[in-house]
Amino acid sequence: MTTSVEEFFDEPLEQSRVKARIVSDYVITFTRILSDYQRRRGKPPKVDYLDLFSGPGSYGDGTASTPLLVIRAAIHDAKLAPALRTYFNDRDIEKADCLREEFARLGGLDKLSHRPLVLNEEASIEFVEGLHLDPATPKLFFLDPFGYKALTMPLLRSVLEGWSECIFFFNYRRVIAALNNPAFGSNVERLFGSKTLASLKLELTQTTSPLDREFLVLKHLTSALVEAGAKHVMNFSFKVEDGHRSTHHLIFVTRNRKGFEAMKTIMARESSRITEDGPSMTFTQQPAEPTLFDRDPHEVLGENLMKRFQSRTISLDNIYEEMGAETLFTQPYFRRSLLLLEQKQEIEVDPPATSRPSPNGRQSMSGNTMITFPERTT
Repeated sequence: MTTSVEEFFDEPLEQSRVKARIVSDYVITFTRILSDYQRRRGKPPKVDYLDLFSGPGSYGDGTASTPLLVIRAAIHDAKLAPALRTYFNDRDIEKADCLREEFARLGGLDKLSHRPLVLNEEASIEFVEGLHLDPATPKLFFLDPFGYKALTMPLLRSVLEGWSECIFFFNYRRVIAALNNPAFGSNVERLFGSKTLASLKLELTQTTSPLDREFLVLKHLTSALVEAGAKHVMNFSFKVEDGHRSTHHLIFVTRNRKGFEAMKTIMARESSRITEDGPSMTFTQQPAEPTLFDRDPHEVLGENLMKRFQSRTISLDNIYEEMGAETLFTQPYFRRSLLLLEQKQEIEVDPPATSRPSPNGRQSMSGNTMITFPERTT
């Protein structure tokens, strides 16, 4: 069943709440990281956040959407308030006016060094260029159009120029339908690019599996983003129908490893379940219950660590630096897995547990703790 824009904003689905939390949490994290970086270098903190498809700010039941969550956080955060400059845009003048009214009703806007700017334009490369933003200022873009027509690879390439990161909402359900409909050929070509689209369509003819089709679409989208300048691409899926097929994906694109790790932590926190491969990076309305056959993810990760680092002595920080980007596990999972291996006396740790702090009676392991892995005998 097709949902209109008006119906979408009547009442938030749980997936909308999850999406808003992920985005607003990352805006806060991104601004704190970059403003601290600038302060350490004696520069005034300054970070730009641009929401090109902002909507009215809240749903019909009064639930705050991303713009209000971001501004409320900035008002109450001493690091965000002086640093964050926000630009909100919606081509629908009624929604833009509604967002202005929502901001006007907020108390504490005077705490912000830069009040939110609400615009009413068609989101485009020309629109972004017309803002004349300082190229030296770190930027975070959020693109959440209704549908996917306004989401194009040239626009994504444009917002990734310079010191920029991007989060965008990818309507997989509509894109996969359009790929099989010649009437929408130009739309999907603008999204993927002609070369990538041709390769994708060829591979799609070789499978009938819905899961394989989804994998191929995301693989080619990621390839196009890397070609556009991304170094790290993180995906969070929304499975809200049968629990197996995705309807949407929240895609994060960055050149910065620290930003990638920060977003991975946020998305892991919102995951519906933890599997032996790590956080699912998925929201499912009815997540599957764990079974007796599910393995402890820490145990699985521990086994992989023993294989990967056999006969080596290496710090926890360097273990994660080397292996973290290859897995969905965040650093706390690595730490816990190493602690379990230490308890089973399968690794040597310097300093040993008896010489390390035990806050609240719990074993600790700092990033510079050295781990010696034995040589595998089988």
